[in-house]
Amino acid sequence: MIKYVSLDLTLNKLCNMNCKYCSAHSNIKEDIINFNLVKNIINEVHKEYPKNKINFVLLGGEVTLLPKGKLKEFVDYLCSLEYCGLINIFTNGKVYSQELAELSYYKNVYLRISMDTLNPVVNQRDITISELTTTIKRYNLARLCIDSTLNNITIPYYRELQDFFYNLGIRLFKIKFERNDAHIIENFTNSRDKFRDYMLKIMRKDVFYACDLQLNTVLITEVSPKIDLSLHVAKAHQRNHRNIFGKLPLKKVWNCYE
Repeated sequence: MIKYVSLDLTLNKLCNMNCKYCSAHSNIKEDIINFNLVKNIINEVHKEYPKNKINFVLLGGEVTLLPKGKLKEFVDYLCSLEYCGLINIFTNGKVYSQELAELSYYKNVYLRISMDTLNPVVNQRDITISELTTTIKRYNLARLCIDSTLNNITIPYYRELQDFFYNLGIRLFKIKFERNDAHIIENFTNSRDKFRDYMLKIMRKDVFYACDLQLNTVLITEVSPKIDLSLHVAKAHQRNHRNIFGKLPLKKVWNCYE
């Protein structure tokens, strides 16, 4: 079996939204990672796991605000690596990017948008559903995935969200439950079996879910003020999963914590 290591890289901190719940952004245009340093980190990860493919998750800030050509340059570099697996690029959908649209047609690149609910009272993201719809309809919808974090507030609205994006042509969805929300889920359903049965009733059966229903160990390190690095190890053949991990043997240059 091929094992996969998933490597999260924060490419920039500049963002064009001001969501109430988010503090992981800045308004500094020049706040961009040093790509040569990142290449060195990727090489070190490969040395640590030479038999593993590496899935890359590219994050911001907002990646569409990178200097023109910078994102494509970096994705092209990743694709040139013989051990490159999938490349998942997160965007908030605030603005359309021709560069991002062209990348979505690469054979191993997927676009990701985080959206927990369409309910305007619950959804605190600084973008209207109309703005988001206008943007994402211009992308390759076959390679676009909607990521949702569910809890007792968002679960009742999840089917509505799925139906909306399904009608736009999207067939990839990912759901997760944050570890600290576990007690909320238990209160919502009283038992794990009841919760599973409930979710099976409200989830569409004609889409692909790139997830498990549980978020376990995530190891994170900050290697510089401009780089956030998350390492995940899948113990089995799980190309699209990032949520079932084992502990990593860590090199001394990474000050990781759980």
